[in-house]
Amino acid sequence: MSPTEILFTKLYKKNYLDAITDIISFYEKNHYGLVNFLYFANTSLNNSFENQKNEPEKKYFNALIQWDFLLPDGIALHLRAKAYQRKHNLPRTWLSNLNWTDFIPKFLEFLWKTQKISLILYGASEKTLEKASLELKKQGYNIIHQQNGYEELNLSEINIPKETIGVLLIARGSPRQENRSLDHKNIIKEKRILAFTVWGLLDFIAKSEKRAPKRVRIIHCERLRRFIKNPSKNRRKFMASFSLFSTIIRKIILN
Repeated sequence: MSPTEILFTKLYKKNYLDAITDIISFYEKNHYGLVNFLYFANTSLNNSFENQKNEPEKKYFNALIQWDFLLPDGIALHLRAKAYQRKHNLPRTWLSNLNWTDFIPKFLEFLWKTQKISLILYGASEKTLEKASLELKKQGYNIIHQQNGYEELNLSEINIPKETIGVLLIARGSPRQENRSLDHKNIIKEKRILAFTVWGLLDFIAKSEKRAPKRVRIIHCERLRRFIKNPSKNRRKFMASFSLFSTIIRKIILN
């Protein structure tokens, strides 16, 4: 199979309630778990998985396929997957939108109600990290370790309390967070950690960034709103996602 086909085969194909159940079941059976997310901009910004030209690109691809769960993030990726399935005569599967901004808070809330958990935070600036940590503590979460994203992740000295699940949130942006998590895969297993790559989630928790209103999220325009609010930060990702829609429109017109 081609790298892209491997990737789309790897993508999780159930809804978010099933994803929560499956991730927890996997952890209970294996005593660790690694959960990643993929959205269309990353398939474009990382030079397409068919043309891995250097070691960081190869490492990023390996990180995606080696993690235990690869959750689809965003409407653009769903359309890209449908186009790929059609082109290669593969079974048509509509993917749920399990974006990290919605999924991770729901997962943590569900887990917090049913299990004892200890959070490990890695990423963002020291200021943002402190604000996110305080907010999570207000919500009742136990933070046992935190490191800003400019330091090397150090899990060796972390002691996770007995009878709790250690949940690691890695917020370093792609492909850094995926590549760094791959570097620490063995110790994540050794420490019995449930790890997630979470992009800019700590910024939202710290309220440094604000979610779009619900009506904007319903019509799948949150990425556009982020671009308008902060074009310098979101230009590359927005334009990469927008390229898919322009391609689809051209095909419709030409056909």
